[in-house]
Amino acid sequence: MTRSIHSHGRYSRFRREKVTGSSGAFLWGPTGTGKTCTTQHLLEKLSETADIETTTVDCWQQNSNSAIYHTLLPDIDPAHTLKRGTTARTVLWERLCEQFDQQFVVVLDDVDQLKDEQALYQFYEHELITPILIANRKLDFFVGLDDRVESRLRGYSSIHFQTYTDEELVAILSNRADAALRPGAVSTLS
Repeated sequence: MTRSIHSHGRYSRFRREKVTGSSGAFLWGPTGTGKTCTTQHLLEKLSETADIETTTVDCWQQNSNSAIYHTLLPDIDPAHTLKRGTTARTVLWERLCEQFDQQFVVVLDDVDQLKDEQALYQFYEHELITPILIANRKLDFFVGLDDRVESRLRGYSSIHFQTYTDEELVAILSNRADAALRPGAVSTLS
C-alpha cells in the first residue's frame, strides 16, 4: 500500500509506519521532497527511545554489495580488520551476521544506484535488519529487480513524498526566516 504525504506531517506519518521488525520501508519521490531529511530525523528519534542501532549508506558512493557491507562493518564492529578490496562479499556478510545482536535499521539512500540486489535480499531475510530504501522513482527501481527480490520488497511500507506545493514552500521559508533572521528583516514571503 502506498501512502502520499506532504511536508506538513511528513515526519509524523512516517513515524507511524512500521520501521522495526522483519519488515522495511520504501520511500520514493522527486529530489528535494524531504525523504532523506525525514528519515534522518526519524532515526535520531528512534535512537533516543529504543535500543536500535542505525546507519545510512549513500548508494551513489557505495553502490556494490561489498561497499555496503564495508560501510556497515565499522558501525557494527569498530574493531573489524577486514580491508576493502581484499575480502569476498560472502565473508563480509557472514562477519556482519556474526555481529548483529540487536535490531539494526539500515537506510539505503539512492538505492536505485545499486549495481546488484543481493544485499536487498539478504537484508530482507535477516530478522534483526530493518531496511529503509530511498529512491526517486518507484517504477524505475522495481523494473530491473529479480522477481524474488521484487516480491519481498513489495511487502515493505511504501511512502510517496510529493513535490512541495507553493503554500508548503512559503510555510517552510517563513519558518526558516523566523528562526534565522531578525524580526522584521523579511516583510512577507507570499
